Amino acid sequence: MAERKEEMITEAERNSGEAEKRNAPKELEAVFIDRDGTMCESADIEFPWQFSPLPGLSEMLEEIRSTGAKLFVFSNQSCIARGKDGGYDFEGEFQNLGFDDWFICPHDKEDACSCRKPASGLLQEAKEKYGLHMENCYVIGDRWSDMLPGGKMGCRLLLVLTGRGREALGEDREKWSRYTPDFVAPTLREAASWLKEQYGKDSGKKAQEKEPSALPECLPKDPFILLSYVNTKLRDEGWNLESFCRETGASAEILCKILGDIDYEYDGETRRFV
Repeated sequence: MAERKEEMITEAERNSGEAEKRNAPKELEAVFIDRDGTMCESADIEFPWQFSPLPGLSEMLEEIRSTGAKLFVFSNQSCIARGKDGGYDFEGEFQNLGFDDWFICPHDKEDACSCRKPASGLLQEAKEKYGLHMENCYVIGDRWSDMLPGGKMGCRLLLVLTGRGREALGEDREKWSRYTPDFVAPTLREAASWLKEQYGKDSGKKAQEKEPSALPECLPKDPFILLSYVNTKLRDEGWNLESFCRETGASAEILCKILGDIDYEYDGETRRFV
């Protein structure tokens, strides 16, 4: 089994999640995608030419483009302020990938600018330039610093687990605890497919009601967030699987199947899914 870091989410976070309180947009206006760690596996990029796009990245972007939304990059590139960019042609890169526009912060942390994520300046700039209704936009990223400005601006959120995604759900979760992603995807590929299913012009999904979940409405539907919620309740309340299911109305069989599909099994000794 692949090595994993445990993701944590509190009941307050689940109950206050914006994704569960707001209706999904009927039509997307724009999708903002982070670069390093989202469009590539690694977030540890010192020089811009170290960027190695995910295999099939162009096809993933085409899937997102099928929703009819504008496609934007929003990215911190402190290599520019540090003189490590070597005149790298970011514009050419993003044009070749078919992005409609790109919003880049060239500053370092010490510059205290308003555009470096987790500040929301890049999203604000795009909003003003294109007259966007941010509640009809999605942000896709791997870091808490992608999720926080997206949440503050009222965007929908998609977290990917490449780059720093697991840290965003784990040790960094408190930093953006006011917001809940609509979907947590292993990679950008799954995030793109999810958006196409929800909003693709040929999918017909937008006009259909979502199928009812086999889980009670009180529980998160995303399996990774569900895992974190269940383990947190088992730990904080001192419950076991039987008492959790009794209190929430969940079926133990269905719960174990959902979490088993992402390689987690219930351990009766520790009373946790591991």
